[in-house]
Amino acid sequence: MDTDGYVILQNVLNEQTLKLLKTQSKLFERAECFKKNKFPSEYPYGDSQCPTSFAKYGLLCYEALLLTLKPIIETQVGKELIPTYSYSRIYYKDSVLEKHRDRPSCEYSATICISIDQTPWDIFFTVNKKNVCISLYPGDLIVYKGTQLEHWREKYTGNEQIQVFLHYVDKNGEYSQFANDKRAFLGIEK
Repeated sequence: MDTDGYVILQNVLNEQTLKLLKTQSKLFERAECFKKNKFPSEYPYGDSQCPTSFAKYGLLCYEALLLTLKPIIETQVGKELIPTYSYSRIYYKDSVLEKHRDRPSCEYSATICISIDQTPWDIFFTVNKKNVCISLYPGDLIVYKGTQLEHWREKYTGNEQIQVFLHYVDKNGEYSQFANDKRAFLGIEK
């Protein structure tokens, strides 16, 4: 990883994998909204960082992706990593991701674009006191130091974008106690 604290990798996931992951996300969204008798536009599953989204901790397909992409992420950061958790969001029109740094379980993070409307919804990082704007297309990934770099997204003007977040800690680092995000194992609720 370069001194700026992030690295971009293009086309990490192929079209077939992206289609599978998008379908899985949309099926889960539909099932959860059905259980709550809500429409996705009513945001029954947003979170405090982005209330106007459908957010899910540890969806199994993304926990599997967390493990599958671990060697690629390790190569980029130059460290042996322990997976902590995955998180996914389906962002809707007018979503905003507030400026933040991640918690200790997210020492090294990756965000992967699963699907976009027509144009990417840019992510911003503060790097060396400057704002850097990055566009990710489906299959692209950015690895970054989640606990160090402030990051955010401005108001979304499209209709829907799916992003997944994969989080890791340094096996020999100060946050190693956050293995599996302190769960017994990956794939279960916290």
